[in-house]
Amino acid sequence: MTERPANDRGTHRLASAVDRDATFRKHDDSPAVLGTNAVISTTATRIRACVALTGSTPDSAAPAAVLQQQREAGRPLPEHLVMDQAGGWGKTRAQVDAVSEGQTAMVAWVPSSGGSDPHRLSVADFRVDAERRCCTCPNGVVRTKAYQHGEGAGVFLRFLASQCAGCPLWSQCRDPEASPKGHRSVYISDDHSYLRAGSACNQTPEGRALLGGRWQVEPTIAWLVRYQGCRRARRGGQVAAQCQPYQACAMRNLLLWLSRGRRGLAPRPAA
Repeated sequence: MTERPANDRGTHRLASAVDRDATFRKHDDSPAVLGTNAVISTTATRIRACVALTGSTPDSAAPAAVLQQQREAGRPLPEHLVMDQAGGWGKTRAQVDAVSEGQTAMVAWVPSSGGSDPHRLSVADFRVDAERRCCTCPNGVVRTKAYQHGEGAGVFLRFLASQCAGCPLWSQCRDPEASPKGHRSVYISDDHSYLRAGSACNQTPEGRALLGGRWQVEPTIAWLVRYQGCRRARRGGQVAAQCQPYQACAMRNLLLWLSRGRRGLAPRPAA
């Protein structure tokens, strides 16, 4: 067996001769396994969407997937979609805004920049204008010259060592091993405005209430895993993997509706 050249490998490599749709799923500290990334979207009373994505699809792609499924089914989209920190990236928020055509806002904690030192000042501590041409550092120094990122996904604004000389925040802002004559770069992505808006929403009473209610999805996930066997796909292929949570979620919704009917919280069917 010979490995293909780098420019001829395709998006995914075939990893299983039994299930050609399966890709590796790596979750937290658990070992990587071949499988599917199952995603659900719920309200307080029912499951609204369930999507079986390929295993290597990141969790950050889940919000757009469930909204797209609801759109294709002709269902009304929610005003807010609440998720854990995986849904807090600017790119994810932009995808939600695009798929929903502005009808749905993503609510999630804003994650720290990838690879950044949590003990140092990050991009969140710098103020940037809407055009991303003017950046003000925590000490009040303003930089107006932006450099386009190589891939076109954002811009860099650089603070020269001469501008930062004598700054009381030097040790908090720059790496201790960095050259004292070097510059301090601040990367602003194309989706930076979504991060700013999301951070502002999280500080409002409504935003805190929405984030505080995110736990309500966990009992539904636990029920699907413990009592419906949704941790393991019973058949190979993404189509079969999608059918399994469809059936499990339909059963969950039916039981929730019957329970609410017994308690007088839902209308009973006509005799």
